[in-house]
Amino acid sequence: FASVIIPLNPQECEGGLYVQSGASGETRCSVDFDEAGDALLHRFDVMHGVHVLKGKRYSLVVWLAETEAAMMQKTVPWVERERDESVHAAYLYAMDAKDGLYGVPKDEMVARQYLEFAAEYGHGIAQYTLSLLLMKHGSRSEEGRWIEDERERIVKLLKLASNRGLVEAHHSLGTAFKQGYYGLQQDYDVARRYYAHAAKDGYQPSIEVLEDASRWA
Repeated sequence: FASVIIPLNPQECEGGLYVQSGASGETRCSVDFDEAGDALLHRFDVMHGVHVLKGKRYSLVVWLAETEAAMMQKTVPWVERERDESVHAAYLYAMDAKDGLYGVPKDEMVARQYLEFAAEYGHGIAQYTLSLLLMKHGSRSEEGRWIEDERERIVKLLKLASNRGLVEAHHSLGTAFKQGYYGLQQDYDVARRYYAHAAKDGYQPSIEVLEDASRWA
């Protein structure tokens, strides 16, 4: 339900914990701690991560559950309770349903339902994840190719996620234009632009594609 993060050596490293409000790294805000023993408490639906620039970072992390039963059974009833109101809770519930985690029955139809909900309301990671789901399980013709509407939907979702600043979506669109996937016209110039967006944010797969001339032969 919530997490407590306590840094043990904040003065011995550069970088560290950050929170962000969207899919793009540009929405990140670093969380600065003055001394060891300071603490940050945040809810389950706060997007966060760690990026250490120099040195080693040590922290004590305590995960809090709502009830003893939830802790013992390793369930997340708060996600299920908020899945119809919070787009991030909907995304988390979708991922639990997709893989059968935290007591949520594995059900790809339910996973898709909540990914659709979160994607519709602008959750960039849900938009990208839904595009991957369609790539894997989308409607196809007898020849095994995606039907036109499905191809268009995949591209639309990737562009929506890309507009949100998600580097994986930038990279996927770069590959789609480079190879002419999903009904797109092959266009190296457009592909390089998408790869460059991801590379600017340090996405290594895009950097490697741009630097390897043999991939553009």
